[in-house]
Amino acid sequence: MEASVHNHEGKNTQSSGDSGDRYLQPGKVMQSNRYMQSGRVKQSYKYMQSGIDTIFSGSPTLRTILQANGRNLSSSMQPPKGVIYKIICECGVSYIGETSHPVDTHIIEHKSSTAKADSKSALSDHQQKFPSHRIKSDEFQVLSTKNQDFTKRKLLEAIEICRHKPFINRDQGYYIPLAYEELIKP
Repeated sequence: MEASVHNHEGKNTQSSGDSGDRYLQPGKVMQSNRYMQSGRVKQSYKYMQSGIDTIFSGSPTLRTILQANGRNLSSSMQPPKGVIYKIICECGVSYIGETSHPVDTHIIEHKSSTAKADSKSALSDHQQKFPSHRIKSDEFQVLSTKNQDFTKRKLLEAIEICRHKPFINRDQGYYIPLAYEELIKP
């Protein structure tokens, strides 16, 4: 436990502990104790009679430490951003994609495109060519996350395309020389 007593002129008159002193204001006593025991309350009362304020501070909890950055803890995990993902059709062919947005948002865009039967998505094109096929967009697989750099994300997408050989993709992404294909194979 750290305690430091300062008189009204701001001079340190008593100290036990080394790190708490620099945070105290003149005329304050800081005691770091999770439980206020009766002896501590009596000690505080004696300080108050002498004109010295007392502050009791509990030990930080895990929640307090995690919230120290100013952001609230969310009850649910946020969907990842900067993602390389894979979607499979029931026929067995796959699609590899990338997005800087939350992956759930991008999957919803694919579903919308497929439902509208427009040409905005390669998955929609596949669905139009093979109307009896069902795209398993709810069962997508995240291959890589936290890739906020555009070039790095596009290169990782090209590597995954080379590795998985998806049928649905319109293009192969960034060009990867044949010499690297042996290293990329799964």
